[in-house]
Amino acid sequence: VYYNLGNALRALGQLDAAVKRFEH
Repeated sequence: VYYNLGNALRALGQLDAAVKRFEH
């Protein structure tokens, strides 16, 4: 469970960074 949660958090962080890079 914790492994999947960490994986999801990392994926969300990468997605957020990609969105910010796309916006700016």
